[in-house]
Amino acid sequence: MNRMGRKLAALVGAVVLVLAGTGIAQASSRSFPEGFEWNPAGSWGVWVLGSGNGGFDYDNGTARSGRGNGWLHSGYRDSAAAAMGIWVPTGDSGRSDCVAHIYANPLNDRSREITVELFNSAGARIHHGERALTYPGYQPVALEFSLVGFHSVYVRYLLQDSGRGHDGEWVRLDDFQLTCWW
Repeated sequence: MNRMGRKLAALVGAVVLVLAGTGIAQASSRSFPEGFEWNPAGSWGVWVLGSGNGGFDYDNGTARSGRGNGWLHSGYRDSAAAAMGIWVPTGDSGRSDCVAHIYANPLNDRSREITVELFNSAGARIHHGERALTYPGYQPVALEFSLVGFHSVYVRYLLQDSGRGHDGEWVRLDDFQLTCWW
């Protein structure tokens, strides 16, 4: 066997050993679903400004699935806002790619946008994005983000009103889920 043949044989042998010994790498993931079904007031925090308001409905036929949902009203007669948030474990303190997903139902034609915000345990906002609500009925709202070094995040949905003297903006929320991969 010439010199080139020996090098090729050694390379093929090394590749076979590596493939046989290591297998295929698998990513891990973790999902945290929260559908407003079991004591949402114990899991979700509601924050209001001015005449904003928020709360939960149960067994009144307004949920996307199941029997419960959350709602936000951004007020009237003044600049107002309402938000609803939840602490969620991300599963790993290394690098994680995540998506926060919820369904939002705008209840009047002024409810055009909802803001998704993420906060770390120190209260600093680490990600945010505005999402359009483009049609009546429940529609998906998602925010993709990457994390490094966080075991949990606070995910908050914020509805703001312009205060132009109308009856405010209304949105129902249901079927939240945070999924992270690492």
